[in-house]
Amino acid sequence: MRARRPDARLHLLGGGSQEGLLRKLVAELALQDSVQFHGRLDDAGMAAVLAAAKLSISVPESDATSVSVLESMACGLTVIASDLPANRDWLAPDALVPAGDSDALAACWLALLQDDARAAVLGARNAERFVQDGDRRVQMDAMDAACRRLLAQARR
Repeated sequence: MRARRPDARLHLLGGGSQEGLLRKLVAELALQDSVQFHGRLDDAGMAAVLAAAKLSISVPESDATSVSVLESMACGLTVIASDLPANRDWLAPDALVPAGDSDALAACWLALLQDDARAAVLGARNAERFVQDGDRRVQMDAMDAACRRLLAQARR
């Protein structure tokens, strides 16, 4: 990506067991000008970084539905993610890349950076989908209704 789009920046939010290895790799590859580590942020800090981003990337090799994917969708971002069952439930097929395939990730990332219209469509679709199915209040209301139905059935 750096060779094709030297202006592209990667912002890494959060932390975890791999952070030290990632920092070392960034230094070894002399990517300090292209990668920024933000660490763990509060909601306002995370929202500020996401609001300034064009797209979000979440590419684990295995995972359930990622909170970062849902947060990015809620912000109306295009999300590139690993082609895993949990992500297939949320994201458009052309935004999914095979887990561990850095070439496919780079190609998808580059394509979306070069196609503002497509990125905007995917981002808007993500925001709509999140409002429909991912919003905590919507989910809690659905869970409340399900519990009330079960309680009513048990009383019969």
